[in-house]
Order: sequence, then C-alpha cells, then structure tokens
Amino acid sequence: MRNLILRLGLIKTTLLLTAVSIPFSVFLVFFLSGVWGGISIRDMAVSTVILSIVVLCLAYFFLRNIILLDQSQEALKESEEKYKELANSLPQIIFETDENGIITFVNQNAFDLFGYTQADLANGLNALTILVPEDRNRALENIGKVLNGKKTGGVEYTSQRIDGSKFPIIIYANRILREDKPVGLRGIVIDLTEQKRSEKLLRESEVRFRTALEANPDPVVIYDVEGNVTFFNHAFSEVFGWTLKECKGKKMDMFVPENNWPETKKMIETVMAGKNVSATETCRYTKGGGILPVVISGAIFYNRDGKPEGSVINLRDLSEQKRLQTQLQLAQKVEAIGTLAGGIAHDFNNLLMAIQGNVSLILLDTEVSHPHYAALLSIEDRIQSGSKLTGQLLGYARKGKYEVKPINPNDVIQETSETFGRMRKDITIHKNFSSDLYDILADSGQIEQILLNLFVNAADAMPAGGKLNLASTNVTHEDMITSVFNPKPGIYVKLTIADTGTGMDKKIQERIFDPFFTTKEMGRGTGLGLASVYGIIENHGGYITVESEIKQGTVFNIYLPALRGKHPGKKEPDNQIVKGIGTILLVDDEEMVLDVNVKVLEKLGYSVLEAKNGKEAIAAYRENKDAIDMVILDMVMPGMGGGEAYDIMKEINTNVKVLLSSGHSMDGQAKKILQRGCDGFLQKPYSMGEVSGKLREILAA
Repeated sequence: MRNLILRLGLIKTTLLLTAVSIPFSVFLVFFLSGVWGGISIRDMAVSTVILSIVVLCLAYFFLRNIILLDQSQEALKESEEKYKELANSLPQIIFETDENGIITFVNQNAFDLFGYTQADLANGLNALTILVPEDRNRALENIGKVLNGKKTGGVEYTSQRIDGSKFPIIIYANRILREDKPVGLRGIVIDLTEQKRSEKLLRESEVRFRTALEANPDPVVIYDVEGNVTFFNHAFSEVFGWTLKECKGKKMDMFVPENNWPETKKMIETVMAGKNVSATETCRYTKGGGILPVVISGAIFYNRDGKPEGSVINLRDLSEQKRLQTQLQLAQKVEAIGTLAGGIAHDFNNLLMAIQGNVSLILLDTEVSHPHYAALLSIEDRIQSGSKLTGQLLGYARKGKYEVKPINPNDVIQETSETFGRMRKDITIHKNFSSDLYDILADSGQIEQILLNLFVNAADAMPAGGKLNLASTNVTHEDMITSVFNPKPGIYVKLTIADTGTGMDKKIQERIFDPFFTTKEMGRGTGLGLASVYGIIENHGGYITVESEIKQGTVFNIYLPALRGKHPGKKEPDNQIVKGIGTILLVDDEEMVLDVNVKVLEKLGYSVLEAKNGKEAIAAYRENKDAIDMVILDMVMPGMGGGEAYDIMKEINTNVKVLLSSGHSMDGQAKKILQRGCDGFLQKPYSMGEVSGKLREILAA
C-alpha cells in the first residue's frame, strides 16, 4: 500500500512538473533567441519541446531517487525492529559496544538481569560496570585480544547488579568490523547461577557417593562401559593390594583367575544388560598372586540421558568366613567322633569296673604264695592300662581333662622324647627348653599322648632319619600371631615340635586335624591321631598351629594356658583296704557293675541297698533315709540321671552324703554336681582300696 501511494504521488508530481516545464521552456527559448537572434518559430517550437522533455526526465529521476531512499530507510528501520525483537526473545543477553567498551545496544534481558535502565544506557554505560572490580583488568586484556582478532572463547567472570549482588556469568564476544577496522564488540552474556548451583549439588553428591564407597568395608570397583577402571575404594586396595593410580583407565584382566573367566563374562553380560548380579561366589587374584574367595554383587548405572555409563561391583572377601566355616566343620567332626568315643569309654569303663571288682574280691581271699596271685596282679595292671586307654578315648571325646593337676611341660616332653628316642635312634633330637617355664593345669597322660602322636607323625615323615627339634618357652597372647584363631588374653606355654621331613602342601594342612583323615597307606594309620591331639589341646583351653612346605619339614606350635610359678602336685590316693560299718545305697544302671560292687562293699563290712536308676534310688532313700549312711551314685543313667537324683535327695535330707561315680571324667557334668555339695568323685574303674579310702574319708567327715 505504501508503495502504491508513493507511485501515485510520483505521477501527480510529474504532471505538475509538465505543466510548469512547458512555459518555463518557452521562456527559456525566447530568452536564448533574443540573445543569439535569428531563430525561426519552427526551431523555437522544437527546442521548447525537447527542453520540456529533458526537464521532465530530470524531475522524474530526482523524485524517484528520493522515494527509493525513503524506502531503504524504512526497510532498515523494519530490520532493526526485527533484530530487537529477536534479541529480546533469546534467553541470553545480547550486547554491542564501541571500541571503548561503551554499550551501544543490549536486549531487554540485560535490564532485567543487571537492574540498569535505558537512561543509564543513554548516558554511556561502560560494559566493565557489570563486573566486580577485581575482574575488570582481566576483562580489559580480553577485550584487547578480541579487538586484535584473537579468539578467547567463553570467559567466566563474577558480575554485579546495580544493587551490588554478585553472580557468575560467561561472556562470548567477537569484534565488529567496518571497512576492515574494528569498531566495537558484539556478543552474548550467559547467567551461570543455575549451572553453578547444579555443579555444586553434583560435587556434593559425588562427595557423598565417594564417602559412602570409602566407608564401605567391602572392596568396591567402578568400571566404564568399556570395562576400564574409573574408581575403587580404599578397602579394595587393602584387600587386593592394587592402588587406583596403578589401575585407573585400565582393564583388570590380571584380577580374574583363568578358570573363573567363563562365569565372570556371564556376570559382565548380565550387568551390562541392565540386570543386577547378587551374591555370586567366585575367586579373584590379589596383587601378590594369592587367590581370595569372594562374593560379588553388581549393577549398571546410567547418565542423565539414560544411557549406560558404567557398572559398580561390590566384592566381599570370604576368607574369614571360609576360615570360620572350616573351623566349625572341624569342630563338628571332632564332636561327632567325640560323642562316639565318649560312649565307648563309658561302656568300657563299666566292663573294667566289673573285672576290677572281681579281681579285687579274688585277691582279698588269695594268699601271696598262691600260684595265681601274680597272675591276678598282672590282670589288675592290665585293667589300669585299659583305664588309661579309656582316658585317651575321653580325650578324643573332649569329655574332660581326666586327671587334672599342675605339671611342668618340660618334665613331660623330656620323658616322652627320651622314650621315643630309644625307639627311633636314626632320628637326632635337639632340645631347647626354657629353664623358667611355667606350669600348666593338665592331665600329664594326655599331654604325653599329644607329644607321642606328633613324634610318630614326624618319624613317618622322616623314613630315612632326620632331626627333631623340641623347644619350650613362655609367651603371651600378643605373641600368638595367627589367622587361625583369636587367643584369649593371658600367659601361655609354647611347645614347638619341628622336623626335617617331607612336609605338606596347603590342601593337606587344611585337613590334618579331620577325624579319619590320613595320608598313610591302608593299615598304617587310622586318621585319629591328630584329631585327638586337636581335641585334647582344645579341651585344655589351648591352641595348635602347623607350618609346612614340601621338602622343607613341618613345625607344630602348641599353646597351653600357663600357671605362674610352681604348684604342688596332687596327692596320690591311699589304696590301703580299710573295712568299715554302715549302710550304703548303691545306685548303678549296669547290672554287672551293681553286682560286683555289692559284693565288694559287703566284703568291706558294709550293708548294701541297691537301686538300678534314679527313680528307684529316690524311692529307696525316702524309705530308708534314717538308716542310710552314704549313697554311691552313678552319674549317667537312663530316665533320671545322677545329678537330678542328687538334687532330690538333697531336698529330702540336706545332710545326705553322696559319692559320685562315673565312667566319664570329673569335669563337665560331674564337676557341676560336686559344686552343688556332692561329697566326692570316683572314676571307674576303681579298686577296692580306692573305694574303701573314699568311704572312710567321707563317713569320717
């Protein structure tokens, strides 16, 4: 429409000029004819027409240029308006400055962000004003670089609003050229407040995440999608030995044992498919070449775009758990064989008791000169040997320490090694005993059994002879450095038995204390020797360790709780047969034991009442409590045991006198009954002299 109006104006103006130009042309022709003279009317007319046309053309082109200039200015104005609208629609700040830094243009966002007004801009606002004073010199340097044609990229500054508040920005700028000369700068300003806040939150999140990983007692390793290490925590370095500096950006191929690669690849595929792996048992190498059992859990993690960025793997070291499981399995095996051995020992002691009772009765009526007297004494000796054997079985069974008293280990090891040395003269025995070795509270027979078992094992490992090194010393729990057990605080006696034999590999060492495990050929070993050693030592509150290498020999270290100083030994019982008077209630569930002991007691001069179990004993005691002087009470019986029967008798008569008798040892259940007030204990099998002495001692009290 504007162009149409301009064209109509141009036509009107041209017509007006035509009307004016004709008389002007006539006047001009007449004026010239008067000057030059002699011009004809025809020539004057032609000249007038030509001159009018020329004037009209000049007028048209002059007016047309004026209109075109006006159109250009209008188009420029529209372009500027569009530029401003576009600039105001952008989220960033658009700016222009002259070569001195005076702002010549900014979009509306600048006023909103910095708080300045159009009046401030009209008064010549310098771009440096929006920066904190300490950043202005750096900005001037960067402005100079840009004006000289150097690219600086985005430069971060701290900006300040008109109210003095500060916030971070980044400025991107290029120079403005006119006729190849820099006349100012044009660029954008971006507010970094939200970005910086997000970065801070991200850093804080990373710190929390890293702290959580470092606080995790389990090793944790983070891989990228290519399987390269990006991070692992301190626990990983502690357990496996590698540092993050050594492994960052690398694959951990050396970490996985060859035979574990198939399952490891499956785990990797599962994790990278977006599925979690949980509690998968496998093995991993340490930096030192050791293999650790581990349980692995893992999951993939994603970036902000939802794409896989890597995986987090948790590895729990199972070494301690496996060690405890092995200890538990060993304890269960020893407990199983112990239960069997304890039952055998109890029954065997009852058999020996019947034999011992009958032999005692025969001896009592046999003259020393009788040809069978010596044979009877020999049988009695064999009964004592059999009693020692049951003591060993009770050691396997861990049913007590049998005859516990203070002993000096040096005496036992000296005596036992001398006996062994006479049997194996091809073995040289070296001794290094501590002269101030503490005593221990133990059964000397069982300590002797421990030593003999270890000596025999050492000899088997040295078929062509060798050296056996024996040593003893005092130690504390702090000296007992081992991964096998956690010793109780206190002082210990350490006994060392070392040989120069064939040695053992790790697999055999892990099983040597298992019941029935043996490396000997059929018929040469039962597999109970070291199992009994373990059981006896544990029953004495001690510990045993083994160190061995193939062709390097074996070292056993035994630790037994020590008693400070020297202690008097247990007084040997007086076995002289002394007769007495009174009524005895004899309680035993074994018919043969009951039978022979009735005869023994009657031979000693006592009247005897019998009971075959706890209930019968209670009934007999209730009925005859005023006549009964003492009760000989078996401890282990079906239905009601000796402990329960004793407690009921004690309720009936607080002054009841009870002698406890058992094929088991005095420890354990028997000890608890004695602590409740029972008057004494007799270990089966006992001789007539032993029972007569105990009866006299208790009845006289």
